[in-house]
Amino acid sequence: METPADPFPTPAEPERLEALALDIVATMATALTELAGRGLALARRGMRDLPFVEDLLRRVIYLMALRLDVPPPAPSPAAPSQRRETPAPSSDAPRAPSTPRFRLIEPEQDRDPRPLLAPADCPRITLMDSAARPFIPDEPTPAAPRPRPGPGLEDRYLRRTLALADAVANLDAYAMRMARWIARQASENAKRLSPLAGAPAPEHAKIAETQPAVPVLSDLYLLVLMALGPDTS
Repeated sequence: METPADPFPTPAEPERLEALALDIVATMATALTELAGRGLALARRGMRDLPFVEDLLRRVIYLMALRLDVPPPAPSPAAPSQRRETPAPSSDAPRAPSTPRFRLIEPEQDRDPRPLLAPADCPRITLMDSAARPFIPDEPTPAAPRPRPGPGLEDRYLRRTLALADAVANLDAYAMRMARWIARQASENAKRLSPLAGAPAPEHAKIAETQPAVPVLSDLYLLVLMALGPDTS
């Protein structure tokens, strides 16, 4: 992907920067979608670039959501509402396939970023004196049942590309969903107000409190540069 002839848009030009980012997303989403359903090797190949495109699109949607004026949600009534029971659908009735939804909220980074040691690298320390008695269970502990295997990589890749294409085709709807989430978080005085997992860069930490679009535009600018920059691999 070549750099356009016009001067490269900066974070000070949000409209041009967002438009360029959307062009990149549309081009890459089309290419990634074409790899779906064509075997495991191509799914692995596409999975290398898919998270990058998702991050790019999620930031564009976030910027769109910040420009929407969404009132805070009305408080729910104290008394529980009576829900009308609907009969379960017949197993013989055809089911309409549901389009996977693009994930708008990134999972919080609450894990220790340091890598865990492999069992072979862990220190083996045994310290016993003459009075020590090792614990030996009377009966072997039954093995825990194995969890059901999740969907394979090909299926996960297909669903994520379908969700990506759905978000590209319905940007306004996704921006409204995110705006409602932001309004709900603010009305509940939630600690987390940003759908992005990472904290703003130190130089943007203060201004992000009143102008949350500033660090997002900076992130978007860097992502666009990565997409359009020369391949040095």
